[in-house]
Amino acid sequence: MKPKLFLKATIIIATVSILTGCRTMQLNQDGKVLGKGMFESAAGVGAAVVLGVAYPWSIAPDINVEFQQRFGVGEKTEVQFKVHNDFAAMGALNNGFGFSQQNEIDFSVKVNVYEKNGYAFSLLPFGGVAFGLVNTAEPSKGGIIISYRDRKLPFFINPNTGLAFIGSKSGLRYNFYWGGTINISPNVTLCLDGKPSFETDFTFNWGFEIPKDRVVYRHEIALFSQMNWLIEQDSCNGSHYRIPCINFGLSYHFSAGVRYNPGQRQVRE
Repeated sequence: MKPKLFLKATIIIATVSILTGCRTMQLNQDGKVLGKGMFESAAGVGAAVVLGVAYPWSIAPDINVEFQQRFGVGEKTEVQFKVHNDFAAMGALNNGFGFSQQNEIDFSVKVNVYEKNGYAFSLLPFGGVAFGLVNTAEPSKGGIIISYRDRKLPFFINPNTGLAFIGSKSGLRYNFYWGGTINISPNVTLCLDGKPSFETDFTFNWGFEIPKDRVVYRHEIALFSQMNWLIEQDSCNGSHYRIPCINFGLSYHFSAGVRYNPGQRQVRE
């Protein structure tokens, strides 16, 4: 695939992601940093199956697309920008049908903390915003779709922040990587069952990448869980937390990225 055609395709995917959510989180990279002056533009698509462990039990297929831009700003540091979209359809036991649609825009800094003998480890603190549509088909309780009884708006916009860690091994036929992500997102726009709440997400990822010239192909699987926490008040015990909804899932994600150095292009021209 020609780099210019690939970049045009990634721009289209990023635009669709913003306009078109349980949440799936991909690492989409190994533990190394690109190096100063190097860029990578990557786009990917994935699928997941999510099980809602709450009453009623639910199962949901999930389709996600993602665009990621990486900027090498130092020998051990990167700045990254990511647009991610999840769309899940839910079938709940004895409770009809619903859907979940969620978008994320995140900014992160990748810091390489160790690299030796083919092993590399990095940390990625990140922050951003999550937004999407609430369940409009059937107000259900639990599962992938959350029942928002106090609807202030027909959509939600919530901040999110977290930390990802990545380890990798290079020097083999493929570059293997693994890691995980912890994400926290308070429900600011909407209340769950009329009470303040927040969401926590945990993901563990394993993948490998196949570099070919300037293009890098990646295959990744992930196990993830999502918990919604209610903050309740009572006169005797004060504030305490309750978990009305837990989701678990398994996902597969494929992506391709093009690496380039804009400075070298300008010199050639």
